[in-house]
Amino acid sequence: MPAFAADKPGTLPDKIVVNKNFVELLNGTEAVPVVVTINTLRRASARDLLEPASRAAVKAGIAADLDAAVAGLVPGRNVLKLTTSPRFATRLTPAEIKALAASPTVASIEYDIQVEKHLDQAIPIVQANTVHSAGGNGRGLSVAIIDDGAQRSHPFLGNRHIAAAEACFIAGSSACPNGTGSQIGAGASEAAPGQSHGTHVAGITVGRRSGAAGPRTGVAFASRYIPINVFGPFGSTGFSNLDRAFEHVEDLVLEGNNRYKIAAVNMSIGGNRFRTECDSALPNTKAVLERLRALGIPVAISAGNNSWDDDMGAPGCISTAVSVASVGKTSARASYSNINRTTDLFSVGGEFGDCVVSSVQTNAFDAFCGTSMSSPMVAGQFAVLKQLFPNATPAQMLAALQRTGQAITTPVHTKPLTKLERARQFLLNPTPPTNDAFAKAVNLPLNGYLAGNNTYATRQTGERRHVTATDGQTIWYKIRVPTGGSVTIDTLGSDFDTVLAVYSETSLAALSTPVAANNDVGGAQKASTVSFNADRNRLYYVAVGGAAPGEEGHVVISTAVQPLPPTNDAFASSRAVSSPPVGGAVALRSSNLLATTEAGEPIQGFESATVWYRFRTSAAGRWIVETAQSDFDTTLAVYDGTTLQNLNLVLYNDDRSATDRTSRVVFTGVANKVYFVQVGGYNNAQGNIRLRIAAPRPAPGAAVEEVSLIEMK
Repeated sequence: MPAFAADKPGTLPDKIVVNKNFVELLNGTEAVPVVVTINTLRRASARDLLEPASRAAVKAGIAADLDAAVAGLVPGRNVLKLTTSPRFATRLTPAEIKALAASPTVASIEYDIQVEKHLDQAIPIVQANTVHSAGGNGRGLSVAIIDDGAQRSHPFLGNRHIAAAEACFIAGSSACPNGTGSQIGAGASEAAPGQSHGTHVAGITVGRRSGAAGPRTGVAFASRYIPINVFGPFGSTGFSNLDRAFEHVEDLVLEGNNRYKIAAVNMSIGGNRFRTECDSALPNTKAVLERLRALGIPVAISAGNNSWDDDMGAPGCISTAVSVASVGKTSARASYSNINRTTDLFSVGGEFGDCVVSSVQTNAFDAFCGTSMSSPMVAGQFAVLKQLFPNATPAQMLAALQRTGQAITTPVHTKPLTKLERARQFLLNPTPPTNDAFAKAVNLPLNGYLAGNNTYATRQTGERRHVTATDGQTIWYKIRVPTGGSVTIDTLGSDFDTVLAVYSETSLAALSTPVAANNDVGGAQKASTVSFNADRNRLYYVAVGGAAPGEEGHVVISTAVQPLPPTNDAFASSRAVSSPPVGGAVALRSSNLLATTEAGEPIQGFESATVWYRFRTSAAGRWIVETAQSDFDTTLAVYDGTTLQNLNLVLYNDDRSATDRTSRVVFTGVANKVYFVQVGGYNNAQGNIRLRIAAPRPAPGAAVEEVSLIEMK
């Protein structure tokens, strides 16, 4: 639980992580349930904890550290030692807690929130239990699970595998049960000893309790499943095996009009690292996933467990995959979960110390954490939705999950956590996206991206065709670049064949030839990209649609902007400022963002990123020029002269005072003379400028006029 600093008593050591309830308990005398984390040099990645071979070594090391710590810290006390993190749980009095916090062995002490490490808890988070009550359970359908096989006789799986369809593909080996690297049919997918990952994944998707032990149900507990083994006894596999497994699913769907009623595929597998989509890097996998999508089969793939804030593994990074990141049971992003801009969904994968329990060898149950657990949650949800809405397409089911999900925000991205009951309600009465209409266009960020969906979008009355003769289902965005500059917009990462068009007109009826338009990037890419030069502060409208009827799905729209420098970057383009009358002042707002220092420009100190102004004095006397209220460390110089080469310095200032980094000069001006003002940033500092020029004071009793000028657009 997070600490509430305002509630933390000053007498408690920093190692004690408190919340409001813990503070109250610490003020009493009764023993309190706590979790103690010890300091250790051992480090293990999420992958280490999910791979059986390395998991045992990690657990053994942690166990040794905990044994020593418990013996020294709480000898003879009844404790529960965690196995995948250096923590133990026990009950301690407030006095014992404070004493324990003084030990260098202890890293932290926190209140032990007692939760059941069970799939039973994960199911309500995604609202699957509510949908179960409404009859949604995946009955009559199946889910293909590409993994390390399964213990098909496990009571949680109930021999509900489809024996004739199971398979094994392990290139260059004899690891399949028949002694070769390829096998299809009964027994082909039986998991090798010690390989429980696929058994665990299958339980999350289709598990159903048959006795007193284990969780109650998986997500689609009435579905059957098709296990496909691409690992055998090994800890890694090749992409060729994955591609062959996808091809096998495609064969099954195409045989006998999908006689096994496959509703979805799950693959909790990944590797490598991609910042955005990886379609071009994996064209073969992209192609087969695209074909499966066209056949009505969504493929859920885990995002990976490297704790990457802006990257994802393959093949989840393929745009046509439904990539799934993880939250813990508190609905916060799991510490291990990868995510990038093309990630589609969050679902429950657990958090270390509170993982997801499902089936493992041999007839047992265990708690695993990872995006490997969240992905089959989504595959099961697809099966449930397909049962309830047999005509729903993958795009429509994904749109329902995305548009009704709970927004989960990370340091870089915001993605939806699936809420299955909300998705069910949406599909009962689907509505267009909020930016379906031109008038509801959504603002695009500069040098950023937005995720959207054009499923159920329309083509408005009077709306033109944008790129192709058949495009439609458009959604609308708008972009304004205050400085102007070069703009590139693309839909890379979108999972369908997009079109993209940019317009300078500001009403649907007025739209004419696009400023820029594109259908396909080229090659295997069916995304679109355009580039154009944006005028300063001009509003542009952007249409994203499908290239043909039925082309719909998840939209990722990204922008890259190279702004122009300020118009008064060069001396020759100095900005004219109206001269204030005697006793008056002129104030204006501007910026030196992206400004440069031109060749031959006079430099008095450490200034750069300079911009220029000029004004003509209205009277002789004491003139003041200052940058007060500017938001960066400015420099300021006043010159007379007529060209850059013959400028004469009148006065220069860097800092107004030791604590005020803005600038101010006071000089005696000659009447009716042009002066040039140079404003720069100390050591290339850049920001918003407020420039004020004050004329000499008037004679006693004269009126004073104040003029404020709006920043030039």
